Amino acid sequence: VGSSQNVAFPNIILNTAVADSIKYLREQIETTMKTSKTFEEAMTYVVSTTFKKHYRVVFNGDGYSEEWVVEAAKRGLPNFKNTADCLGVLSNEKNIKLFEGLHVMTKNEVLSRQHVLIEQYNKVISIEAKSLINIAQTSIVPAVMKYQKRVAEVVSAVSIALANVPLTQQQIHLEKVVGETEALLSSITKLHDDLHKAPHADEAARMHYLQKNITTGMNQVRTHCDTLESMVDDDLWPLPKFSEILF
Repeated sequence: VGSSQNVAFPNIILNTAVADSIKYLREQIETTMKTSKTFEEAMTYVVSTTFKKHYRVVFNGDGYSEEWVVEAAKRGLPNFKNTADCLGVLSNEKNIKLFEGLHVMTKNEVLSRQHVLIEQYNKVISIEAKSLINIAQTSIVPAVMKYQKRVAEVVSAVSIALANVPLTQQQIHLEKVVGETEALLSSITKLHDDLHKAPHADEAARMHYLQKNITTGMNQVRTHCDTLESMVDDDLWPLPKFSEILF
């Protein structure tokens, strides 16, 4: 889980799933023993048949690799890649049946927890998006503008002093900075507008909207900021650079 998250609820889900699996195996062994099999025979039979039945979830390669993502899709296994998708299926009928069957939570308790988690997700993403917009507009953009001015003045001065000397690469560098700045400003504007378009009446609908539009928009702003960080002078950049943090 994330560093700010409490591990209690994820552990409840994991322990419930494990308990349900153990309960299933016990019931299958007891049923099998009714056919005059010994415990050892019944256990071997149940474990073997269960393993074969659910073998599609077994993967002996790198579980973090793209290979497993592709293979899991071929096997028809679900793959929820973000928080919004995960929270959306928490209230599925089979999940509620799981919790109620082991007397862990009632349907209303599951739904209430889902509602709280969705509301929390919406608030956190909204706050993060607003904070990013503020930082980009009030810190990053002004610093980049100063750098643009500095480079433009140098290129202009040199071109006047040395009219016959080509400044192709310097002009290209300036164009890259200007272009990336324009892209950053556009992504900030789009993120701001998309955030104000987010629905409010339905928390679940808002969650999926934020995941699809706002997290994507935040990543775009971040990408442009990262690119400009590698171009702007250290003395102008308002935040610690990656190189300063790492080294």
